[in-house]
Amino acid sequence: MPDLIRCRSVGGDIVPQTVPSIVLLGRAMTDGMRLRGRIYWIRRKTPLSQLGIVGRREINVSLRTTCPREACRRARHVHIAVDRIFALAADGTKVVSLRERRVQEAIRALAQEPVWDGEQYALLAEDIQAGNDSEFDAIMSMLGSEKEPALTPLEYRRLKHQLERLLLHMCVRKTQNSLDQAVSLAEAFSSAHKRVISAQKAEDSPLFSTHFERFLAYKKGESSDADGYTAQTESQTRVTGRLFRELMGDLHVGSISRRTASEFRQLLLRVPSNLGKSPKDPPAPTAIERADKEEASGQPAVKRLSMTTVKRHFSSMQQYWKWLLTHDYVAANPFERWEFPRKSAARRARADWPDDDLVRLFRSPLFRVKPLDSTFRWVPAIALLSGMRVEEICRLRPQDVSFMDMAFNIREHEDGWSPKTEAGSRLVPIHKALIELGFANLVARRISESADRLFPGLKSGGPDGKLGYDPSRQFSRLKIGMGFPKNQVFHSFRATVRTKVRNATPPLPAEFIDATIGHEPGADASTGERVYQKRYDLRNLRMVIDALEYPPAVMATLRLAVTGTEVTSGEITSIKEGALATVDESAIEEEVDLDEVGVTEFEPGG
Repeated sequence: MPDLIRCRSVGGDIVPQTVPSIVLLGRAMTDGMRLRGRIYWIRRKTPLSQLGIVGRREINVSLRTTCPREACRRARHVHIAVDRIFALAADGTKVVSLRERRVQEAIRALAQEPVWDGEQYALLAEDIQAGNDSEFDAIMSMLGSEKEPALTPLEYRRLKHQLERLLLHMCVRKTQNSLDQAVSLAEAFSSAHKRVISAQKAEDSPLFSTHFERFLAYKKGESSDADGYTAQTESQTRVTGRLFRELMGDLHVGSISRRTASEFRQLLLRVPSNLGKSPKDPPAPTAIERADKEEASGQPAVKRLSMTTVKRHFSSMQQYWKWLLTHDYVAANPFERWEFPRKSAARRARADWPDDDLVRLFRSPLFRVKPLDSTFRWVPAIALLSGMRVEEICRLRPQDVSFMDMAFNIREHEDGWSPKTEAGSRLVPIHKALIELGFANLVARRISESADRLFPGLKSGGPDGKLGYDPSRQFSRLKIGMGFPKNQVFHSFRATVRTKVRNATPPLPAEFIDATIGHEPGADASTGERVYQKRYDLRNLRMVIDALEYPPAVMATLRLAVTGTEVTSGEITSIKEGALATVDESAIEEEVDLDEVGVTEFEPGG
């Protein structure tokens, strides 16, 4: 087979350049590959000198796949076929009319027949059997590297016979150089054979989607030994699976390597952060392409997925691969031991509520829009004076409040709800300021009403059915409208409490603080503390809450927010026409998401 003609630019002119066809085959030629919707295409520009024969400025060929890896494989074959067309057009030994007819026939065949499934490699027999020393490096390249084979198993089988004949030819020549090359080629041949066998096993492994639902069923707790997934975690894991299939294709799990994981990681970082908010959103590859075009045209930068979100997706993939390993579908977990650097130090430093901000927050008349016993008034106050999580507060029942112990009892409920961690089950002393604000009256009212919870009007919301969903949204709407920064969220009340008690005089033992707030013992804790210490005496926890003090200005505005007289209907109208009416719903969603993220980002134990 003659060498192929590639064209390069020299001083603005297009000049043919001879390249051995075997070199082209050994490369993953993805130049000009692009997406149309979800399908990959190849576009090759026609050299200026051949426009008259080819009859079009460019040749476009559909690769007929949504998988990037498969598209790269098919692209190599298409490039070779297009190079042959350009070589035929440039062949001056044939009359123009004959060249035009053959070129057009070749272009039509290229559009109709998938060249990647044809006998491409049989045409290389003459080049391989010739055994030219100049082609030795190219032949070695075709056999692939240790990291990943350059050829598929089918391609390898088609070349096997020709390579064996080439080895024989080199040995017959008996020159030292040819013998050395034969030894090197034989070693590369053996290594490539092992990789092809491994690739064949990978092809025999199940597709990514085959057992995904079975894995989710297991994680949802249908198996007794599973750490049950919540509805929110299940929903997030489904999103991860969908993104992987859209970005990488429904690959065989045995073929997914750390290189695949790396490509997935890089693509995730390019996904617009608002993808999936609307049912009309396009697939991830299309969304990336649109975002790139917007930025290239000079429009404002499109917000992409954060490193924290990418880390969460990798965590979901890691769990799936652990399950696949357990069932012997894969040999290794390529999603383990990845680093996800983020600018966390500055965010932690700003994640609490400084005293001045608390004064401004609770001075807002928006608190007095709600009734005196509403969650909008009480939930932030309890959080500020206890460090409890929003869901723990919203789940409080009258029987969870003991005035004999003067403590909240955070424990598992009969309906199946339980605290976030083992350390979350605890007693939290009631701050004396809560009593002064009338908290005992609220509890007495709920007991007289035979209410199931202290805040009976709350309904489950969000993907995980949390009672704290609506209060989180209401608080986010308030703080966004008041202009507070994004990283000051409801969860920041926990950071505020911890900061206050850690700076108390005299200093308090860290293990008492962790036990009160509901944090697992830190990495520097002793084995006894982490393994055998199950609870601390309530007197020790009382020391923590008694050390929690705020300036008089903060307490005065908090008292106004909780017990202040409800505003009139006219005042309510003017307030709603102010800050609340200007808050964007998408911004609230981001704040609620950040409140959830804050459990891991802002504090070691959530």
